[in-house]
Amino acid sequence: MTVENNTAGFQVFAVQPKRIESGKTHAFLAQSDLINGSVQVIAGGGENNLHAHTGQDEIWFVLEGEARFYTERDHEVATLQRHEGVLVPRGAPYWFESVGSEPLVILRFGAKAPNVDDRRIDYTAPSETIRNLLASLPREQG
Repeated sequence: MTVENNTAGFQVFAVQPKRIESGKTHAFLAQSDLINGSVQVIAGGGENNLHAHTGQDEIWFVLEGEARFYTERDHEVATLQRHEGVLVPRGAPYWFESVGSEPLVILRFGAKAPNVDDRRIDYTAPSETIRNLLASLPREQG
């Protein structure tokens, strides 16, 4: 039996979150035409705004800290601790915050629905920090 070492298309990555005292950081991990992944670090309180992605389902997975996810009218969806996650279906408005005593380190994986326009819809205005972060992301991550 012959084994070929074909690595075309493979993307190897490491999660090495930058430690912060305040605010939020984002690091791109990998991306294909169907899925993308990133890691975010969010210090005390953190920030996000109520928004939705029209063409992406997202999985959020907590590595460190604690996150609280909300939907419209600040209705709580879940409070996630280390090694817990949530799937946010495409089109669902959500926002989240860091609620633990340590910075939140959270993985995000977004899967694009084929033949569906993928846009970010902001239901509340993003802060300056979020606007700067969005401007730095590849189109598929925003």
